[in-house]
Amino acid sequence: MKILEKNQEYDYLAYGCGIGLGNFDGLHLGHMALISKLQEECLERKIPSLMYTFRSHPDNVLNKISKEPVTPQIITLEKKLKLLENTKLDYIYLEDFDLNYSKLSPCDFVEEILVKKFNIKLAVVGFNYTFGYKGQGNLELLMEYGEKYNFDVVSIPPIKIGNEVVSSTILRKYV
Repeated sequence: MKILEKNQEYDYLAYGCGIGLGNFDGLHLGHMALISKLQEECLERKIPSLMYTFRSHPDNVLNKISKEPVTPQIITLEKKLKLLENTKLDYIYLEDFDLNYSKLSPCDFVEEILVKKFNIKLAVVGFNYTFGYKGQGNLELLMEYGEKYNFDVVSIPPIKIGNEVVSSTILRKYV
């Protein structure tokens, strides 16, 4: 697993890659199911796997603006990276979520980051994935972009324990 830096050239651009999209702030069962599916699909397609995530929780940037409480971390970035070493991910890209990034439209996120920067061939996301300015993009929109830019989209269904969907929000409640 290689951690990619913001301004470096990426050797896989010629071939494209599969990207797991999300915050992955707790690496719970839902996150691990997504990572597993990403690896499986990438192996089938013979393309590298990449996890696209954030250095810190996006809410913490957005909440500073709105003066709401900061979202507590479930695990530290260091712990997240340590746990991810046990996966067979090829790459991890840690995005710096800041005020400028928060203003990216769903279209700009897909065009500028997924297509131009990473040459995406596959996106793997959770069932409730949102992206772009104020979370305006959703799974349906990502699938439309997939058709437009020729990449596949795979959605992971909710993972439940009993009747409760496993999520970072629920984990924070119990922690």
